[in-house]
Amino acid sequence: GLLKSSDVIFSTLSTTGNGHMRRMGYVHDLIIDEAGACTEAEVLVPLHTLPDRLLLVGDPKQLPATVKSPYATTCGLTRSLQERLMYRNKFDYTLLNIQYRMRPEISRWPVAEFYDSEVEN
Repeated sequence: GLLKSSDVIFSTLSTTGNGHMRRMGYVHDLIIDEAGACTEAEVLVPLHTLPDRLLLVGDPKQLPATVKSPYATTCGLTRSLQERLMYRNKFDYTLLNIQYRMRPEISRWPVAEFYDSEVEN
C-alpha cells in the first residue's frame, strides 16, 4: 500500500498506533518532533515500527508534557523520554545554541534563566 511504499511519513504519535500504521511494519528512521512535550508513554506508541534510529527533537526546558491525572503526576509520568535520556541517563545531545525568534533584549532573561547563558542571538 501507500504507507509501505512511502519514503517519508508525517504523523502524530497517536495516529501511529492505528491499524493502518501498525500493519506497515518497519521504518529505518523515526523522528519525533516536540519530544520534550510528549510523555514517555506517548513516545512508545510508534516504536512498533522497530526503527534503526530514533531522533528526539525538542526542548524539555520549554512546555512540559500535559498530564491531567494527579496520580500519574505523583508517579512521575509528567517527564518526557527526551528529558529522562538527556538529564537522568546522560545520553549525548546537541544544544542548538543560536536563537533567531526573539529580539536580544527579550531573550536575555530566558537564556540566562534556563540555558545558563549558553544560547546566543
